[in-house]
Amino acid sequence: GVNFLNKPVKLLGVGATKPIITIAPSFSPGASVITTANSNTSFDNLQIDMPASTGLTGITAALGGQLITNITINGPGADDSKGIVVSDASPRVRTSTINLGSGTSSAVVVESSTSAIIDDVNVTHATNAVSLSSALNFKIRRMKSHSANGVVGLASSGTVSSSVIMPSSISAENSGG
Repeated sequence: GVNFLNKPVKLLGVGATKPIITIAPSFSPGASVITTANSNTSFDNLQIDMPASTGLTGITAALGGQLITNITINGPGADDSKGIVVSDASPRVRTSTINLGSGTSSAVVVESSTSAIIDDVNVTHATNAVSLSSALNFKIRRMKSHSANGVVGLASSGTVSSSVIMPSSISAENSGG
């Protein structure tokens, strides 16, 4: 993947079709397609395709303040993977669509963060729509999720509003049939 380390980065896709960024399936578990650790970073209008591998991440953005907008993450065969991982102060994920594989996949992961904002995110498939760990004062608004689990959290506090969270599959046992 591409690692911008602590450099400020602005990746802006131009045109009617989003530019596609991907990595080879041979990357080891834990690899990210894009990694950054700078609060003056933004990503807009991009598609990230993750190969049918295990344990990959689309975007890892540490040190807070990042703006991640209009991103499509496609990894239907990427089991046990993460779409977008953000941490630290005030990261924002907006107007994005995430489709991941099964296992323990999470569309958006918020770690050790204060005031994370997730707006207008559509999770078409993942085990968890949003995984929170030590996320304080988070706001999730207008999220649509078809994940097995909606928002899961550990030592976290915040609000979820105006969102639709539905399981990705309903068995006959819990559908009334």
